Parts: sequence; C-alpha cells; structure tokens
Amino acid sequence: MDQYKTQMAEQQATFQRSLQQQIDAANEQTQELQTRYQSEAAAAAAAAAAQQTGAYAVTAAQSEATTAQTTAAVTKKEKPKSNLKISLAGTPSSAGSGLNIGV
Repeated sequence: MDQYKTQMAEQQATFQRSLQQQIDAANEQTQELQTRYQSEAAAAAAAAAAQQTGAYAVTAAQSEATTAQTTAAVTKKEKPKSNLKISLAGTPSSAGSGLNIGV
C-alpha cells in the first residue's frame, strides 16, 4: 500500500511539472504574440497616419484670375411714357355699364 501511495505521489508530481511547463510555454508564446501584435498595430497606425497627412496636405496660393468675368450694375431702361387713354365718351352712364360679369 505504501508503494502505491509513493507511485501516485510521483505520478502526480510528474504530471504537475509537465503541466506547469506547458502553461509556462503557452504564456511565453502568448506574450510573444502580444508583443508582435502591438508592434504591428503601431506600424499600421503610423502608416495610416502617414497616408492621412499625405492625402490632406494642401497648399494655398492666391493669384489673379486671368479670364475673370465681371458684372456691371444694372441700369433701368428708359421707357417712353404710355400714351394710351381710355375714352369714356362712348359709354352710356347706366347701372352696370362697363362691367363684364358672367352670370
């Protein structure tokens, strides 16, 4: 019975050591992946920022237009006075005369 207990304790210790080694290796790989991801993300952000500044780099210069069209102030036309006069001589003065109302 004592031999069984010692064998079980050795097996458990061996299993725990191998499991801890696997966990440590996985943690190292995860840390390497995180470091690589962060460096790639920083590089991508820098590249995107470089593209944005290149896309929006604008220079401004002021110069005279060579074929500029200008407008002049609007002047009123001189129209001749109207000479149309309505004569009331031919209309009879009665109630409703001069009205064109459809009934």
